[in-house]
Order: sequence, then C-alpha cells, then structure tokens
Amino acid sequence: MSVVLLRIACLVGVPCALLAWGGAHTVITESALRLLPEWQREFLGDEEMGRMCREYCLYPDMYHGDNKAKIDPYIMPELRKAVMPLHLEAPEVIEGSVFSYYVGQSLALLADPATRAEGIRFAGTFLHLLQDRTATAHALPVDNFFEGLAQFIPGAEGKAIWMHSAMESLGREYKGLEGYAPLLLGTNDMTVTAGLRQRMGQASRVVAPLIVPQAEAIFAGDKDRSIALQIVAAEESTRIVADFLYTVIAVSQGKTADAASVCPVPAQGVERMAYDYPLQEVVAFCRERYTWGEGYGRVVQSAMQALAEVERIRLGPDAKRLARHDVYLPEQRNFADGPHVRAVGEVAGRYDGGSFHMPIDAADDMALFEELIRLADGAVRAKRYREACEYLGIAAHAVIDRHSPVDLHVRHDYAFRMQHLLPAPERCAVWRKGSVLGCRSRPEIKGHAPLRLGESPAEIAFRLQLRFRNVALPLARRNTLALIRAIYRGERAEIDGIQTLLAEEAARTVADLFHSVLALSSADARPMGQADVSLTEVPERIVGLVPVADAEGYEKNQYDHYWRLRWSRPYCYRLWKNATGSLPTDASLIRPLELRVEGQPRVFPVGFAHGAGPEHVFAIPRGVYREFRAKVGCHPAFDVGEGDSFHFVVLLDGKRAYTSPPVTKATDCLDLCVPLGDAASVALWSTHTKGRQRHLVWAAPMLTK
Repeated sequence: MSVVLLRIACLVGVPCALLAWGGAHTVITESALRLLPEWQREFLGDEEMGRMCREYCLYPDMYHGDNKAKIDPYIMPELRKAVMPLHLEAPEVIEGSVFSYYVGQSLALLADPATRAEGIRFAGTFLHLLQDRTATAHALPVDNFFEGLAQFIPGAEGKAIWMHSAMESLGREYKGLEGYAPLLLGTNDMTVTAGLRQRMGQASRVVAPLIVPQAEAIFAGDKDRSIALQIVAAEESTRIVADFLYTVIAVSQGKTADAASVCPVPAQGVERMAYDYPLQEVVAFCRERYTWGEGYGRVVQSAMQALAEVERIRLGPDAKRLARHDVYLPEQRNFADGPHVRAVGEVAGRYDGGSFHMPIDAADDMALFEELIRLADGAVRAKRYREACEYLGIAAHAVIDRHSPVDLHVRHDYAFRMQHLLPAPERCAVWRKGSVLGCRSRPEIKGHAPLRLGESPAEIAFRLQLRFRNVALPLARRNTLALIRAIYRGERAEIDGIQTLLAEEAARTVADLFHSVLALSSADARPMGQADVSLTEVPERIVGLVPVADAEGYEKNQYDHYWRLRWSRPYCYRLWKNATGSLPTDASLIRPLELRVEGQPRVFPVGFAHGAGPEHVFAIPRGVYREFRAKVGCHPAFDVGEGDSFHFVVLLDGKRAYTSPPVTKATDCLDLCVPLGDAASVALWSTHTKGRQRHLVWAAPMLTK
C-alpha cells in the first residue's frame, strides 16, 4: 500500500484492507516459507514464521500511531522520516543503501543465536518491500496512481476508478506456489546484495508486462482478468521472497554448500529498467531511433495545400523546398552547431544542446516557438524567402514532433518505458526497427480552413502550446498502445490508420502555423475570429479527448498524484466515500461539471475540478491578454460539508493577485476577473479554511483581450 493511500485511509476512516495487497502480503509470505527446506523452517520456528506472516511483513503498513515506536527499530534510520517507508523509494535507492542495509542486518543478526529473533524481524520487515516491488501497483514508482498510464488506455477517459487500490485487490484468491526451489543469491553481504538486485531486475521483467493488461482489464470492468494477472505477479513475488529468505538463512548459518541452485549474476552487471536511466540517455535513445521519416515531408505538403494560393505564391519558388528539405533541417548532424540554432539564442541551449525535438516544459517550448516565428516573420518582411522557409520548416518539424507518441512523452520516459510494459516479441520489433511514425501516405485535410492563432509571435506560440497540451499530447497517448501492438503484429492497415490520424492533426496545426506567420505581415490578413482563448479548448472534431492536467509532466513525487488537477470533458471526480462510508467501486460515479448559479445547478461544458491545494501553472505571453476570467465554486452534487469553506487563489508570476471570499456548498459561483498586467504565468490554486480539500470547480477558464 502506498504512502498516500494509507494517509488518506487514516484521514477518512477507510479500512486499510481495501487499499492494499492486504491479505496477499500474508499469503505470499506463507507460500514462500513453505518453499524453504525443512531445516530452515525449523531454524525459524513455527511461532516466528507465524508472526512473520501476520505481523512482520506488514510492519511498513502499520508504521503510524501507537505502532510506530514498536516498529521503529526495524526501519532503516534514513527512512524513518517518511510517512510510510519501504514502499515507494526510487529504484536507485532500493538497489543501493536499502538493499545493503537489510541484507547486512539480516545476515549479522541471524548468525548469532542471541539476536536471531531480531534478525527474523528485520528480514520479515524487508519482505514488504520485495513484495510491493513485485506488485503491478508499485512497479511504476513515478506513477503510483496511474494518472499518466490511464491516458494511454482508450476508454479510461472519465472513469473515476481508484486505480492503486484496484491494482492491488488480490487477497486469498492466491493459493500459493508449489514446486519452486529457492535460489542462493550470494555468499556474503556484497554478493547477496548484488544477487538480489539481479533477481529483482528479473522479477521486474515478469511484472512490468502485466501492468498495461491489468489496467485495461480494470477500466473494462473485468475483475477476473485483473485477479488472474495479479496472481502471476504474486507467484513471482513468492519466488523472490523465498530466494531472499533461503539465502540469508543459508549464508548466516554457513550452509551455502548445500544450495541446489545459484542465481547467476552477469559479468556486465545488472540490466536497468527504463526508469533507471537518466533523462539525457532517454532523450538520446529516442532521438536516435524514432523519427517521422518521410512523414515530415508529407505532413508539410498537406499543410501547404490547405493554404490559400496567394499565401503559397507569396513564399515564391522556395516554398517547394519546405517539404523536401527545410522540414528535415533539425535531423542534420550539424544542426545543433549551425546558424539557425545560434539565431534562436539562449532558449536553444535548454533543448539538449540545440535539439528541438523534445519539449522541455511549456514555458521553454513557448519561448522556442516564439523565437522561430519571430525569425520567420522577420525574414518574410525582408523578402528573404529562402531563410523564411527554413525557419518555417524547423518550426513545422517541432510541431510534428509534438504530435508523436515518442516526443511528447519522452520527458516522463513513457515511450522508453513501453519496451518493458509491452515487451516486443523476442525483444525486437518497434524499439529496434527504427521509425514508429513513417506516415506512408499524405494525410488528407481537405476542408480545413487554416486558423489564425495570434496577432504576434508570442500569441501564436502560446496558442500552439495550448494545442499541444489539449489535443496533440492526449491524442498521441491514446493511440500509443494500439500503434505498438499493431507494429508487433505486423498489421499494416492498422499502423497506417493510426499514423495517418496523428499526421492529419499535425498537418492541421502546421497549416495554422504557416497561415498565422504569413498573416503577421500581410496587409490583407483577416483579423482573428476569436481574440479570447479558453485554457481547456478542444476542437469539436476530437471526440472523448480529455486534456492532460499537467503539461510539464509527472516529475512531482508520487504523493502529489492524488491531489492533482483533474480536467473536465467529461468532468471526472473521485468520491471519497459512498453512502456506506467505504471507497467507491462503481466507475460510473462521474458527474458533469456543475456550479450553483442563482441557487440552481448549471452544467458547464469546459473547465476542470480538483481538491484544494495543488497549484496549476500556465505559461502565458506577456502583455497579450488583459484578464483571466472564470466561474468558481463548489460542485453542488457532492457532499462538501455544511461548514466547509474554501478560497480560490490566482497567482501571477508566483505572487498572489487574487483571493476569493470564502466559498461554501451553499454559495453561488463567483465570477473571477483578474487583470494580468505583464505577467508571464498564471497559477490557479485553492485552499480550505475549514473542512477537507475536495469538489472545487473552475468553469470556463478564459484569457481575454
């Protein structure tokens, strides 16, 4: 059970058994103990084995209240400040100090008859971590609530499922494992730790491929399938627990010569999981292996055909180079050291040495596009059309990448991690074949009338970011799993269909970009049809797409995930408790986005909702928009509490610019109107003065001119 879930359970009175492996910890420990040789079972004794199953392996879940002082001696000192230690430590921490500490303590204490009982408690406590890290719910340490993964699963939109609890719902359905001979992991402190690391890597490769199928089963309401997959994970958990116990007992008693089998440790060291790699290695891996290939040119060709003839003529004969040459400039080996990157200036340095493939964060990405648009516009005005086309091609390349299943998730390393979540047949296929997005035919966007995105480079860049955030990223994620599986199966028609879908959306955005840049210096340019902009805008042609809540990725620690903003369309909100006081299991517990207006509930089509606390930041162009507007209040359909009250807060450049009067369940919604001045960021926040943090709504959030 995760730190946060137990914390929540304590707050709202939810029984802990509903939120974790629960009984599965005990069953796994029991099963592992049965696999030990008879002499080791006699060494442990019936009483201590019983306590290991019922008590010691559950210590990390019990580390609170009156139990804390009793359990403290068995928690690594460096972990005692955690709300719940031995749950979600990062892989590098586990593989280093934590593994070494518990292996060392177990061996030393078990070796001395006077401290044998203490050694059993240390080993039993450590079992919890081994079991959790071989559970699907804990196999993604940076996404413990599966907020990110859910965005990859079609059909998950709008379903209010408490995913961590659902991923760990196994109990006595697991009957244990038979016929497994435990492995000897090493012969001393160092080799046992190294062997355990190697063994955990092997276990991760068994458990990780179960995560996506189990999540899909949960969202589909297939509980039997979810339980069956958890049993597979529990079997591997049983094996590794048996390996650890067998090893520390054998080594501590000097009986390693009797081991039937030894865990092989490769000479090259431990193969790392995807999340073990530093970001820069992930970026380099993806940039080397994934491109749109000829798809870049086909997208640009389609975008150019959507432009008015007068716009194509205006770029002259150099426009023909856009699809053949200019859009491929960022792929050239010397691009990062070339004149275009130098012209872009400081912001280029924040893109891994001048690569514009991978978005860093919204503010940096907006600055990059603003500079590329400014350079292209300046070249058009000076009639340097060759140069203008080069900058338009570079900007188009970056736009197309933002529609890729690779480039838009690389910062969270989801694309890289997919090789473990969806392992290729015989460890090949998509991850070693080159291009994920070849786009073999020109995307068809006939009928698309290019939109003018802004009246300045800054405004255009900002509207592009909203497009990436609200459309490109969730559309790419929703199709990633299907694309990878189609490539594995060699289903060419399905591959082409997905690639074309993403390429068409990219072509529309590129056409809008080209049109917007050319309109900046055109005397005949029509004024913008809509000067104001919704922060949650999604084109009506996109059905069922829910914008992501955090464009900057999932780099906050896992404790923030439950409290993260949850976007509307549809409005998705988790109830804390149902009428019986237990956690909801009904995925239909979803409500439209509502506020109280003149005493009556009113549905709003766009907006977002969350519990009080999280700060949600939008990078905005300085001086372009005059005001931030929204309607805010408590959702009238939920039990907030008669005396609960909240404040809605707007921060500009990190400083508080507006604090609402107290808002209660009975309060009509408030109309916010906050002058923006010269701010470069807007942060939306809320806090409670009384009651718990829940059911707060920001409807129709707009930037107005």
